[in-house]
Amino acid sequence: MVDGLFVEEDAKLIKKIPLSQHMSEDSLYWPYTTLGNYTCKSDYRFLKEEEELQLNAQTPPICHKRVWKEVWQMQALPKIKYLLWRACCNVLPTKQALMQRKILEDPICERCKRVVKDSELLSWMIEKGKSLELRAYMACTIWNQRNKVRLNLQASPLHQVAAQLAEMLAHFKASTEASGMQVRSNGSRGNGGQAPQAGFVKVNFDGTVFGELNKSGVGVVIRDNNGVVLASCSEKLTQAYKAEEIETLAAQKALMFTHELGFQRAILEGDALGLIQALKSQKQNLSPLGSLVEDVKVYSNHFQRVLYSYVKRNGNSVAHILAKHAISIPDFQVWIEDVPSHIVPFLYSNVTHLH
Repeated sequence: MVDGLFVEEDAKLIKKIPLSQHMSEDSLYWPYTTLGNYTCKSDYRFLKEEEELQLNAQTPPICHKRVWKEVWQMQALPKIKYLLWRACCNVLPTKQALMQRKILEDPICERCKRVVKDSELLSWMIEKGKSLELRAYMACTIWNQRNKVRLNLQASPLHQVAAQLAEMLAHFKASTEASGMQVRSNGSRGNGGQAPQAGFVKVNFDGTVFGELNKSGVGVVIRDNNGVVLASCSEKLTQAYKAEEIETLAAQKALMFTHELGFQRAILEGDALGLIQALKSQKQNLSPLGSLVEDVKVYSNHFQRVLYSYVKRNGNSVAHILAKHAISIPDFQVWIEDVPSHIVPFLYSNVTHLH
């Protein structure tokens, strides 16, 4: 029917709109908050962002994918990466930025006594054949030194800056290499969630989008408090939904699958923090996702009790791989007390984290 009434492009967009399972009236919503409710704080933030966009129109931020990739993958302290990210977005409180916001009137640098443009500060980031880590530490050191001079604090002489930053970078690399295995192992702990209390089953869900194929996938795994798999499933959907939409649909399908198997007390766990917060919230959700979130809440009334839990992605790996597996099945597939063979290693890893 949709294909017959609309042109092809419009029909595709319409069919990608997920429909709610219950009747709901249309309503206006505020697009700058998670729940769609208007707040003075969000309005103020919106106006300030608009103002800054106009101020920075002549000096657009660096958006090249290669630059972002190199910045976030370089071997450096998180604060160094964050400084470079802020510099790329033109949000550092430099003289030029503060003058644009009418906070300062004097563009002269306290140390070099010259007018310095932000573009000069950032140009070294994309030079080829240079050590990005070394130059990142250099930028951070110079930034800190200039701030000390500005605040009349003791600063290092210029001829010592290069030696200090080289020593700092060498110390970071040495300590990272020495504790690399420990950092990785510690980072994996606490991300696998906790075992459910007796009488409850844990239902992990996830959704994924196959954009090029115009498909989406849902994965669900149900386990008891010992980590034993009670059931799992993968389902392929015929539309490529948005990421937040497929996560919400996956949560609903996870509850439906759990209820069909006869479980009455469940902990619904996923790696979409915004969705979990929305499910826990008692406030009215006016956002475009509100009706889908309400569907999940309404379906939870079929259970004696449903709890909601957030877990990081590596603690939700089994459900994630089941969602990815959906592209290789006709439409819907169920495994009772089992998972596909290629997921078993991830299952053992999750069980170890649960205990």
